[in-house]
Amino acid sequence: MTHQGPDPADGPAPPAVLEGVVALLARWRQHWDARPMAVVPMPSPSHPQLVQSLAAHVAKVGRLPLVDALALTGPLPPAEAASAAKVKALLAALALRPDAQVSPGPLLLVDARYRSGWTMTAAAALLREAGARAVLPLVLHQLP
Repeated sequence: MTHQGPDPADGPAPPAVLEGVVALLARWRQHWDARPMAVVPMPSPSHPQLVQSLAAHVAKVGRLPLVDALALTGPLPPAEAASAAKVKALLAALALRPDAQVSPGPLLLVDARYRSGWTMTAAAALLREAGARAVLPLVLHQLP
């Protein structure tokens, strides 16, 4: 996916989606080794409001800090890029914010979409390098 700006349909997550995600997390918690210590929204060029509203809601309901630890510093690679090129571009495009306070985790990393998994993997690697012992992904939609 290349950086094309926000999707015209971007907006806060609808109440039904928020309720569904909270119910899903309630089921997941039975299988976690440890409860997340913070919620981290993925910087999203196409769905910034959706991701931010979802992450904020999960943090509020779970009484967890919302940590804006990640920033986009460059364009994301096209979806059709080969894996090696995609990873190289993602590592150049994603960065920890200089003022990021990354807890030892586990962290709940929230994003709108998931296709290859490389964006989530690169972001999780940055958070792990910053001290998080685990990063748990939460994504609204897995693309084919």
